Amino acid sequence: MRSIIWGLIGGIYGGLFIGFKELISSLGYAGIAVIAAAALAGAVGAAFYGSIRVAVLGTLAGLFSGVTYLLAIAEADIQHLATLAAFCGIVVGFIYGTLRPAVSGALMKSLTGLVSGGMAGALIWSVTSLGINVNDFLVAGILAPLTGTFYIFWMFKVVDNLQCKLPLPLVGAIVAGLLAVIVAGSVWKIQGALLNAVDAVTVQSQNGSFGEILACITSAIAGGAIAGGNFAMIGLRWLRPD
Repeated sequence: MRSIIWGLIGGIYGGLFIGFKELISSLGYAGIAVIAAAALAGAVGAAFYGSIRVAVLGTLAGLFSGVTYLLAIAEADIQHLATLAAFCGIVVGFIYGTLRPAVSGALMKSLTGLVSGGMAGALIWSVTSLGINVNDFLVAGILAPLTGTFYIFWMFKVVDNLQCKLPLPLVGAIVAGLLAVIVAGSVWKIQGALLNAVDAVTVQSQNGSFGEILACITSAIAGGAIAGGNFAMIGLRWLRPD
């Protein structure tokens, strides 16, 4: 069972990672794209684990604001889009945090996921900086279980010993706001890619990119499933109830 769960989580992580990597590279930060993408993917995955409801609200806020802005504004500006998405996410997160206490662990777990993903991404970056060429298929298969391993280690070392002192409405606002910005940025990137697919060559390139994304997701599923199965066999603790 743990192997299946880790495989599913790995697939989500792999899709997030490759999407964030493409987005960050397109913004001119290709040199640190692996580290940043791994960190963001870890943070988003941990946010869903910490409080799936506030994570879903933040995701929906990002989708709504992103799609609405791109439909309403002819010349989209990523900074204006991010501001709108952050506002929508903060509002819904604040309201949810006011009404529900279940958001309490979301921020600390998201930060733990961010650090865990960043550490895993830094290891991959250090390898590639030595001139060793590693394709995204292999990177995703390594990063997913590596980030998960760092996460369950730091979760019990950090989250168990540090308590978030922020008011729950503020926690909900921070988590949902950040998720909304990330999702809206992804919507902006997808819209740009679709607009650029205007000829057969570009369409073929987009199809190739889609195949690469599927390959990365498949690799991450396999990596997560293998790691989860091994952790189950050695009896490693991996769940925290709150």
